[in-house]
Amino acid sequence: MGASHKKHVDDDSNLEIYSIIWLIPPCYNSEDVYKIQQRLRISINYLKIFEDNIQCEEYIRSVSSEDRLILIVNDQFARQLVPRIEQLRQVHSIYIHYLDKNINQQWFEQFSKIKSLSDKLDIVVTRIQSDHKIDDTFPLIIYNPHEFNSHFIFSQLLFDCLIHMNSNNKNEFISLCKNKYKDNENELNIIDEFEQNYSVNQALLWYTRKSFIYRILNKALRIHNIDLLFMLRFFIQDIYYQIEQYKCLHPIRVYRSHLMSYDELQLFQNSIGQFISINAFLSTRLDYGLELFYLYESNDFERVLFEIDADPRLNDIKFSRNIKFHSYFQENDEIIFLLGTIFQLDNIYLNDDGIWIIRLKLCSQNNSQLKSIFHILTNEYDYHQKTNLFSFGQLLLKQTHLDDAEKYYLRLLNEFSDQSENIIQCYNILGNLTKNKGDYELSIQWFKKAIQISTIENQNLIENYNIIGDLYIKIDDPKRAIEYYNRTLILLIKIFNEDHPELVVCLNNIAIAYKNEKKYHKALEYHEKALTILEKHPLIHQSDIAILHNYIGIIQRHLGYFNLALEHYQYALEICKYSFSSSYIDIAKTLKNMGIVYEDKNELEQSLLCLKKAATIYQDILSPIHPDMIEIEEKIQYILVQLK
Repeated sequence: MGASHKKHVDDDSNLEIYSIIWLIPPCYNSEDVYKIQQRLRISINYLKIFEDNIQCEEYIRSVSSEDRLILIVNDQFARQLVPRIEQLRQVHSIYIHYLDKNINQQWFEQFSKIKSLSDKLDIVVTRIQSDHKIDDTFPLIIYNPHEFNSHFIFSQLLFDCLIHMNSNNKNEFISLCKNKYKDNENELNIIDEFEQNYSVNQALLWYTRKSFIYRILNKALRIHNIDLLFMLRFFIQDIYYQIEQYKCLHPIRVYRSHLMSYDELQLFQNSIGQFISINAFLSTRLDYGLELFYLYESNDFERVLFEIDADPRLNDIKFSRNIKFHSYFQENDEIIFLLGTIFQLDNIYLNDDGIWIIRLKLCSQNNSQLKSIFHILTNEYDYHQKTNLFSFGQLLLKQTHLDDAEKYYLRLLNEFSDQSENIIQCYNILGNLTKNKGDYELSIQWFKKAIQISTIENQNLIENYNIIGDLYIKIDDPKRAIEYYNRTLILLIKIFNEDHPELVVCLNNIAIAYKNEKKYHKALEYHEKALTILEKHPLIHQSDIAILHNYIGIIQRHLGYFNLALEHYQYALEICKYSFSSSYIDIAKTLKNMGIVYEDKNELEQSLLCLKKAATIYQDILSPIHPDMIEIEEKIQYILVQLK
C-alpha cells in the first residue's frame, strides 16, 4: 500500500558539495570528452555538460549558493560567460581550455577565480585534481543568547532527534548511492566495499576516510537535507556510539586550520563573547605544527587557525580522545567533536606569520548564558528524550518546515508498511498539513484514506468526518459537506444521545451548509434542533445559546421574517448582557445584525442607532483598518446618505 507514496532524493540533485560544469563547443571529439569525464569523476562525481552558453548560465544561477561549482570553459565562451557569473558565491573556481594560440592572458588575469589556462585538456584535468580538496569547511551558527535564533534551536533539535530516534539499516542509502554514482567505477567500488564490510565499529574509520559517505553527510548537514539525514541516521548514531566509547577524559587543546573569506572573518570579529554551534562532526588535531602545515597560502582567503580548549569534565560534554587507531589515516592524532557542539568565541588576533588565531572554548549546556535556551528545548520539545519516528516529523511541523514535513511523512508511509494504526496517523497528519498549506482537495484525499482503513468508530473518525465537511465548505461544495457532517452526526448519536450538547456543533455545521445552498428552511430546522438541546443546559451554555439566536436571526432575515429575526437578536443581546462568557464583540455583532434588519424594514433611524452602538464597541476593540470596522463605518455612511 505504501509503495505509491515512495519519495526519493531528486534524481538530478547532487549529493555532494562540489560539481563540475563543462561548457563544451560542438567541435570537441565525443570519445575524448568521455575519457575526460571518467578522469574528472575520480575527484568529483557530479558533472554536467552544456553546449549552449545561455543554458549553462541559467543553470549556474539556479544552483544554491551553498554548493560549489567548478567551471571548465573554452576561451571563446569564457569571454561572454565569466564576467557574468564570476562573482556568484556558488562559482568556486574556473579553468580555461583555450583553442586560440594568441590568447590574451592578461584579460583573464583580472578574474581571481580563474585558476588555470591551458591549451591541453589533460593539463586542465590534472590541475583540477591537484587543486580540489575535500570540502573541510564546516557550517556554523553564531548564537547571541540575548536574541531568539530559530535556526540555532532547529539545528540543536534536529541533531538531538537524529541521535535518539530508532535506527535504520543502510540498504536504502546504498541503493541511492549506487544510482547516483552509476557512471563512476572508482566510487562504485568503494560503495561495494562499504556495503560488504561496514559495521558500527567502523563508523569513525569511514568518516575519516572522506569518501562518498563523508561528502554526502556533510552536504546534508550543511543544507539540512531532511530526506538524506533521515536515511543517514544509522551512520550518525554509529559515530556517536564510537565517540561515546572513546570519549576524552582530560582537558585538552586542539587545532583546526581553515581558509576563510574576509566577510566570514569580519563576522567572527564582531561576535567575540558570543556562542558558535558547529553543525557537523568537527575534526581537529592535537599537533599545532601539523595543522599549520595544511594551512596553505591563498590569494582569495584569509588563513585562520582555530585554537580550541576543551574540558570533558563539564556536564553534557562529549568528544573523542585521540582516534588515531580508529581513523582511516592512522598517522594523525585526531579529535572529533559531536554534531551541534557549542563553543564560546574568546578572542581573535593576527599573529606574526599573518595567520588569524581564533580562540574557542568548549561550552556546556549548563553555561549560565545558555541555560534559558536549553530550558525551552527541554520543556517544549522533549530535548534529550528517547524519540520515535513521529517525533522527528513533529519537530519539522513545530518549526513550520511544512514541505520537509510533508516529504518526511510520505516517507514514513513506506517505513510503516502494514502497520495500520501508524499509517492512519500519517494520513491524518498529512491531511492537517496539506490543509494548513491551503491544498484543501489533497487534504480531503488524505483524510478519506485514513477513514478507509479505520476499523473503530471512535473520536478520531468523528473528527475526520467533520474536518472533511469543513474542507468541502472551504471549496464551496456544501452538498458533500452535508454528507460528511451527517456521518459525523450519526456517530455522535451512537456515542452520546440525541439530546447531548456534543451534537450542537455538528447540527450548526449542517445548518450553515444548507444556508450556503440557500435551503433556508433546512438550515432553520438544524439551528433550532441545536437550540433545543442547549436550552436544556442554559447555565452552562449561555454564550452558545446567544450565538444560536444570532444564527437563527440571520436565517429568519433570509426568509423575510424580519420581526422574528429581531426577536432572536434581542434574545441574543439580553443573554450577552448578563453572561460572563459572552464578549463585547458578540454584542457588537448582534447590534450590527439588528441594524441590517431595520434597514431591510426601511426603519433607517433605528438601523442607524444600532449600527452606531456597534461601531462604538468596535472602536474600543478593533483597529481602524480592521475589516469589520471598515464595513460598519461604510454601512453608517450609507444610512446617513439615505436619511438626507
